[in-house]
Amino acid sequence: MVLLYDTGWNKLLQLDYDFLAYLCVALLCSVLFTQEKESRFDSILRTTPKGRIKTFRSKIALALLFSGLLALAFWLFDAAVIESRYTLPEAEAPLMSLESYRDVPATWTLGGYLWVVGTTRVCFTMLIALLFV
Repeated sequence: MVLLYDTGWNKLLQLDYDFLAYLCVALLCSVLFTQEKESRFDSILRTTPKGRIKTFRSKIALALLFSGLLALAFWLFDAAVIESRYTLPEAEAPLMSLESYRDVPATWTLGGYLWVVGTTRVCFTMLIALLFV
């Protein structure tokens, strides 16, 4: 166990869901396919060989890329704000140094768990993008 100033770590590891990022992703992804329907271009796309599948795959890839980058940007912004207001010392300290995580195995570090939390947030936002495409 390491004695450290943990306010910044607690704030960063226990961030609420980022509903603004989810709303942005939902709005962008919901309009990806509506343009074709409104302009009636979807009937032309369906008649071309590989036209619909290629377009569909491209739009899915675009939605995943956009949502991943947006989630990463929102999360990095939160991390930068918390870093500027508090300190995030000892990234290699055991995660169990924080009171909330005292039962976690000693092999988990603060930095490693922070990476897991960030990756999970990005993946969850990408999943939301898939639900709205």
